[in-house]
Parts: sequence; C-alpha cells; structure tokens
Amino acid sequence: LAKFWLLFAGVLLFYAVSRQPFGNWWRVGWIFTLLGGLTSIYFLAGHDWHADPTHFSWINTFGSAWREMFPVTIHSRLTDYAAAGILAITIPFAISLWPYTKKSNSKRLILIATGLIIAFGLLMTGERSAWFVLSLAFIPWLMWEVAQKLGRNNREEIIHRFSRLMRLIGLLLLVLVFSYGLIAAIQTQGVPGLGSLFDRMVFVGNTLDLIGDFLFTGGGLRAFEGLYSHYIFAIPHVLASYSLNLFLDVTLEQGIFAGLSLVLILFGSIWIARKPYTQFHGVGDLLKWAALTGLIFMIVHGLVDNSFYGDRGTPFLFVLPGMVMMLSSNSEVLQKAKKGSNFIDFRRQSLALRVLIFLFAVTGLLAVILMAGEKLLARVYVNLASVEMARIELRDFPRNEWVYSSDVHLMADSVELMRRALHIDPNLHASYHRLGLIALKQHDFSLALEHLERAYDLHPTHRGIQKNLGYSFVWVGNYPRAKELLIDLPETHLELGNYSHFWRLNSRPDLADNALFMVAELAGSRTQ
Repeated sequence: LAKFWLLFAGVLLFYAVSRQPFGNWWRVGWIFTLLGGLTSIYFLAGHDWHADPTHFSWINTFGSAWREMFPVTIHSRLTDYAAAGILAITIPFAISLWPYTKKSNSKRLILIATGLIIAFGLLMTGERSAWFVLSLAFIPWLMWEVAQKLGRNNREEIIHRFSRLMRLIGLLLLVLVFSYGLIAAIQTQGVPGLGSLFDRMVFVGNTLDLIGDFLFTGGGLRAFEGLYSHYIFAIPHVLASYSLNLFLDVTLEQGIFAGLSLVLILFGSIWIARKPYTQFHGVGDLLKWAALTGLIFMIVHGLVDNSFYGDRGTPFLFVLPGMVMMLSSNSEVLQKAKKGSNFIDFRRQSLALRVLIFLFAVTGLLAVILMAGEKLLARVYVNLASVEMARIELRDFPRNEWVYSSDVHLMADSVELMRRALHIDPNLHASYHRLGLIALKQHDFSLALEHLERAYDLHPTHRGIQKNLGYSFVWVGNYPRAKELLIDLPETHLELGNYSHFWRLNSRPDLADNALFMVAELAGSRTQ
C-alpha cells in the first residue's frame, strides 16, 4: 500500500507541474533546484557510511568523519542510489537558472550554494553509474551550445552543426564501447567493472524469467523481493529489493503493459520536447534542455539501476514528463504570439493523434490475439496461477526460516489453471516449475522430479528450476545428478547444512543425512 501512495504522489506531481502556466517556468525551476538541495541535506544528515559504505574508501572515511563532526539524531530512509538519481536530475535545473540570476546577487549566491550542496551530496552517494550517466546526458546540451556558437544564430546552420557534432560523439562512444568489449573478451582479469557487468546481466536474466510468469498482471507492488528470493534463489529471506533496472522492475510488478507505458511516457516526452528545441531560442529554452538532460539520465541510468521506482525516489518518476508538457505545450502558444504565423490548434492535433494511437493499439492487440490463439490463453492461465500461488506462499514473507507445514490445499485453483495451460501448450516450463514446487511442499519428491526435470529440459538456464531440481535429487539420494546441478551455486553448501538441521527438527533424519552427505560431496568437489 505504501508503494501505491508513492506512485499516486508521482501522478499528482505530474499534473501539478504540467498544469502550470508558462510564465511560472522559472518558479518551477527554482522549486526543483531547492528540492534537490533539501534532498542532499537530508541524505548527508542521515546516511551512515560505516553501516552502508560506498565503493570508495575515501568517501567512507570522509563520510564517517562528517558524521562525527556533525552528529545528528535523524536516520535517513533515503538510500544512496535513490538519492543519487534525485540529485542527478536536479543538477541540470540549477545550471539552467544561472543566466537568469545576473540581475540579483542574492539569487546567484543562493543558486551557487544550492548547486554545490547538490553536487556534494551526489559525490557522497558514491554511485559511479549516476556520475557517468549524468556526464553522458549533458553531451547533447553541450553540443547544442557549441552549435549555437558556431551557427551564428542561423537556425538551419545550428541544426546542421548540432547533427554533425552528435554523430561524431556517437561514433566516439561506439569506438570506446567496442574497445572495452574487445579488451574484456581477450582479458577478463583486471577490466574495471567487468564482474559487475556480468553480475548485472545475470540479474537481468533472472528477472526476465520472473516476468514471463507474471506477464500480463505483474506480481504486485513491492513484490520483487519476495518473488526473486522464493522463485529464483529458493530462500526464505530478502536477497534483493529491486532488479537494477527501472523498466524490468515496473514490468515485473505491474505487467508488460505498465512497462511499455513507462517506455512510451519517457521516450514520448523526449519526442515532444525535441521539436520546440529546433524551432526557436527563447524564454525557458535552458529549462527545456535541463528537462531533456534529466530524461536522458532517467532512461540510460534506468537500464543499470533503479532510483525512481524501487525506493523513495518514486514520486519523481513523472516530474520530468510533466515539465516537458508544461514547457512544450506553451511554446506553441509562444511561437504563435512571436511569429504571427498560421497556427493549428495543438490540442486538436493531440486529440486526433491520441485517437489514431488508440485505434492502432486496439488493432494490433486484436491481431496478436488472433495470431497467438490458444497459446496466449495458456499464458494467461500461467499468469493467474502464478499470482494466486505467490499470494499464498509469500503472504508472510520474509519468514527467514523454512516452514515444514504445507499449505498446498490452498493452491487447488493454481494447480487446475496450470493443468489447463499444459493441456493447451505442453511446453510451458513455468507450469512444470510451479507443479514441481507444489510436489516438493507435499514431500512427494518423485513427482517433483518428474515436473522439475521437464521444466529443466525446457528452460535449463532458469536458476530456480536448476536449484530445486538439484535439491530434489538430494532428497531421493541421487547425489551425482544433484552435484551436477548444485556445484555452480555457491550458496548451496551452507543451505544444505541448514537443511540438515531443519529436517532433524521435523523428524526426518533420513533427509538430514542426505543433506549432510551432499555437503561433503560439494565441499570435496570445490576444493579440488
């Protein structure tokens, strides 16, 4: 429910900003800049660099010294990655206000102080990805300013030079990416960030596996930590709270249509803002570039981290699209007043465009339904079954311990839906996976093996299937097959020791002995 209210606040903030009259652009810019300053102060006052260190020892040392110099009683609930995202999108607005403070020394001093506070807060988050992506996001704005200087106020010349500069920058970035990838392919040791990159790709793959099970409805708000821990790692405690990807998090929790909607909102905002930039240079132009820079940051940074959905940054999710709507819709009116040219009602154009997009979307959806046929219905059954099963299994998550008592009798509807799905499409690994998990709950390990082996054949890279199948082989005493599946999962050695204790407490010494024997087998293989 708390996540819902954060999203609701984001929607309200969008309408509050987008409905502002064009004459308030500078007030909105100032409010957003000051909000960034207050966010930085809140983060600096409450973050504990000793308990939650960054990747940089010098930041941790300075942060610890900072807290000793300025002891506070508040405990910041703003994580470093959420703070980094919020601060990163407010920095461009502080820069955009600089030319409009020339006539007031007091405003200029306030702006300088606020900008330094925001920059210092961003530095102290230690979020390398935010620093790097923000630098990239500033490139189009910087190239536009260079093109304006070279174009000598000739609009066509400015656009031409801007295009050439952006192509050159794009080529250089491609060369750098290719060179880095080549080095990584030749030498995997000592390449900065390579391990992190591989870990992120694995994280993304695991999240995509979950999305396939909750494709249409999503798993529910704040459901990621439970779904990921239970169905990918088969553990009863929280492993991660978000997937390191804004778009995947939204899709997993709210379904594919919500994920696509977010993509359309962010990229559509860039498309809407693009036209006024190339048509005139006037009041609020710098603020538009600030909004565009922030949108670029949100999209690119959203591919590697989640600052605007997984935590307290959620209310800022729609602020920048709201600013684009405020500035761009009013720029049409401004152009009419300045040029006196023939003017086409933007609202009518917008309404017609919305009708066309709606008709196109409905037509496309009907075409997909007709082409997919019953297989799409099978996916719907899997989705509904997965939601119902997760609702039952994760109602008390995190329990932080395995529970012996079975609640399988509550999953009869899920079992029936999965069987319907398999009747339509016998190659759905998710159905076999879920049926295997239910058999494990019933301690029917032979039936669990039957379902999980079929699921593994269909999807051998699914970590949750691999792990549960490996444990099933342990419980039936097939240690060679279990070792093949579990040897590459580093946490299984400790977990099997815990399972031995768990089974003894629940009067299953046979399974406890199996777990201990498997611990010795894995330990011997890993020390060779």
